[in-house]
Amino acid sequence: MFEKELKEAQQNIDATGDDVAGRRRALEAAIILAGDLYYRISEYILSRIEKFRRRKSEFGRPVRADEKPNELNDQTRKGRRYRGGGQVSIAIEVVLAAVTAAALVFEKWESVFTSTAVGLGVGILTWAFAFVVERGLHVLADKIGDPPRTLQILTRYVALPSFLTMLFAGTLFVAARLLPGSSLLAISPLLSAAPFIAAASFIIFGSSLKVIGDILMWSVDDSREYQALLSERVLILNAYHAWTDELRRLDGPNNNGVAGTLPPATPALPVPPPPIPAAVFGTITPSELMSLPSAARMPVQTTTITTVADTAADPNGSPGLPANGRGAGPTGTLAAILIAIAALGLSGCVEPSQVTAVPVEQSATVQLLADASGVKNEPAYRAGGENLKRDLPDIVLEHKAAVVNVGWFGPNGWAPEPKKRIEMPKIMDAEVKKTDMGEAGIIPSVEAARKEQDEKAKVAASATMQDRNRIAVAQALNDVTVETLIPSPSINSACTDLDGVFGQIDEAPADHLMIWIILTDGRQNCRGRGQLQPLLNPKKNKAVVVMIIPGDPAAGREDFTIRKKMVLDACPWAVVISPDNPAIASAVSKAVAAAAATN
Repeated sequence: MFEKELKEAQQNIDATGDDVAGRRRALEAAIILAGDLYYRISEYILSRIEKFRRRKSEFGRPVRADEKPNELNDQTRKGRRYRGGGQVSIAIEVVLAAVTAAALVFEKWESVFTSTAVGLGVGILTWAFAFVVERGLHVLADKIGDPPRTLQILTRYVALPSFLTMLFAGTLFVAARLLPGSSLLAISPLLSAAPFIAAASFIIFGSSLKVIGDILMWSVDDSREYQALLSERVLILNAYHAWTDELRRLDGPNNNGVAGTLPPATPALPVPPPPIPAAVFGTITPSELMSLPSAARMPVQTTTITTVADTAADPNGSPGLPANGRGAGPTGTLAAILIAIAALGLSGCVEPSQVTAVPVEQSATVQLLADASGVKNEPAYRAGGENLKRDLPDIVLEHKAAVVNVGWFGPNGWAPEPKKRIEMPKIMDAEVKKTDMGEAGIIPSVEAARKEQDEKAKVAASATMQDRNRIAVAQALNDVTVETLIPSPSINSACTDLDGVFGQIDEAPADHLMIWIILTDGRQNCRGRGQLQPLLNPKKNKAVVVMIIPGDPAAGREDFTIRKKMVLDACPWAVVISPDNPAIASAVSKAVAAAAATN
């Protein structure tokens, strides 16, 4: 739907070449476009959900408050049986018409070529007639509009009469063999018309069954269109994030506020879609997601984890549709006589991919430490705390953290005073349950198609669970406020001893990933403490990020550079950032990668 716009936006970006300013303008325009497209496709998705619920209610079936378009398996199976029965009926008539015509021609001219050609021609004409009848019934169904009423009309006034006419024509053929000549002479006009009556009845009956099947299978198209819209929304969102990341890389850590003018990371939907089934992972609503800070949230993926089959019987029933779901009025019973074999074959359709939620391994610990020795630059300190709070859910999810500890430098300038310890909820991922395909599994094309279906189901389910993981983590971190992260000016330890903090890092165990995020003015001013001592025990599992807060609002870049060098001399694999850095999560990822590169 919007792939062309995204492609043109990317082409505009690529066309800028080495022109940094032009590329920035192109990226900003592309980001705005992606945000607009996200809003528009979200509206399409909401419209599709509303249409699905309205159509389901028209069939007299219960509609859940959180329901999204999905294939209604009981109706779909029933529709396939009807459609298969109609195809069998039409195929029987095409073969009978072709064979009968060929036999008559051969009997008269005794030419195999001529009789074969005539038989094929009659068969094609019969199929064309069936196609026209089917199209006409579809037009009638569209004109009526109301699906239950359409089913009632097709059942009572098309399928049932044509079936009874088929029985009547069959009775005439039997009578032609059993009745005496005097009786046959009386009904000769009917006997002459019997083949044509039978042909028309087979065609109309088969066409009506196919149309009934199509109406019953409405949820298949709705589900397919809904999934296509979700996939395109993911494509738009991926482009948005890719362009946003590139723009941030262009601007660097000190972007003079450019990144701050970008559209929000996820546009809020105009009407919140229903929550995802609680069987997957808790129960939340998109409004809770949209209340999170922009960088800590992802779009609500209204992706189903597995195809939901609404197999509950309708206690009230509906015109032309029985409540027990075993047929459509009299036509279902009568048609079963003709299509028993086809129905048995169609009832064993391949089940949808079964996707389950499984927990991922979580072992990392995030240790947040804030300097309490009276940082004078309160605005910068608070900005750093707000940026850290915003990116904390991303840090937890990316590095599979199990625990987040919050502490302040103690009175001695380095020993942490614990303030909070938060156990993170389980982070879930999608896993496809292997389904036994039986003998069909040995066919390469069947096996490949099943793998493709499983992969698509897993991708959709993983995207959904990522969103739910993000919200669960954000909810667990609700108590971590900016006031918790940074001490107020009234709380003042005697001095700052970064050497002691680094010593604690040096002695910490390295059996799992430890991420240290330190907020400090970097002023080593405890008595007897001068330069920082190098860490003696570097390990792969010790990642260090130091946010240097300017000592006072008047401190310039040189002050930051001096203190950054002091930190890096002691811990070369650390990442040092300023409080206005908009990408703390990226800095943490760099620190983890740098730590992994150590011995």
